[in-house]
Amino acid sequence: MTDRVTDAVAELYAGPLADFTPRRTALAKDARSAKDRDAATLIGALRKPTRAAFTVNQLARAHPERIAELLELGTDLREAEHSLDGPAMRELSGRRRTLVEDLAAVAFDLVDESEPATALQEDVVATLNAAVADEEIGGAVSAGALVKPVHWEGFGSVALADLVAVPDAVGAPPVRGPDRAAAPPVGSPVGSDDEPDTRTSTGRRTGRGQDAQGGDDGADRRAATRQAERDRAARAAEREAAVAERRHRQQAELQEARDAEQQAQDAVTAAHQAVQDRTDEVRAVQEQLAAARNRLDDARFAVRRAEIDQQKSAQLLDRLTRRAR
Repeated sequence: MTDRVTDAVAELYAGPLADFTPRRTALAKDARSAKDRDAATLIGALRKPTRAAFTVNQLARAHPERIAELLELGTDLREAEHSLDGPAMRELSGRRRTLVEDLAAVAFDLVDESEPATALQEDVVATLNAAVADEEIGGAVSAGALVKPVHWEGFGSVALADLVAVPDAVGAPPVRGPDRAAAPPVGSPVGSDDEPDTRTSTGRRTGRGQDAQGGDDGADRRAATRQAERDRAARAAEREAAVAERRHRQQAELQEARDAEQQAQDAVTAAHQAVQDRTDEVRAVQEQLAAARNRLDDARFAVRRAEIDQQKSAQLLDRLTRRAR
């Protein structure tokens, strides 16, 4: 994504919702004037966000640190679920509800929605909850370029290309810093000096007398399983990126075709107007010619009357002259 497109995304999805369409048209026109045809096409294809998506975008852009806090809470929740730590899950779930309610209130204040409609409120809350539950959705939310809200039911995948303005706008979610190293799950037993507390990646304690070879085999199997999962996730991400790129290219081509159609329509309209103008001019000339012809006929008639009067006067003069003799 070029700097021009990046700047356009930042301006459009951070600006007033009512200005989105005219400003998008102006930015695309500027890109065309600068001979940046690709950027003009991409900018022209940017989708206007729904009211809910616009609200979440304003929150992400005005308070990125609060979105980072939300995503970090999601990481903690997934770790607690992975280790089956019930007490931690209950505590983190309560924090999630409180944080989502707080962020939704902040978001509505940003867009001057003192009494948001029920549907709008549900969409915003659902999107924030989805950002907690799914890492990729969290990245999409933090980018601040959503075009529609997200309702995630806990299974299946969400096509990110349908959620954001451009797939490239989705960044990686915040990474946990070294000062936030994962602590032992709440309520887990603590090892003593008498017995080494060796744990596997799943949090199970292995006793001193456990067969070392069996533990190594289990660790190898788990490592292989995790690697296979990562490989599948990578392939799925590649497929999704390819689909998103194809869809975005198709949208750009469609927008380009629409622009060409609009330009052709404008040219046809201008041609029709030119024909109408010339027709009006011809009609005006014809009317002037008809008026001139009428004046010419009147003048000819006047000449004929004058000639007749002259003849009558000459005849009268001739008669009077003969009588006088």
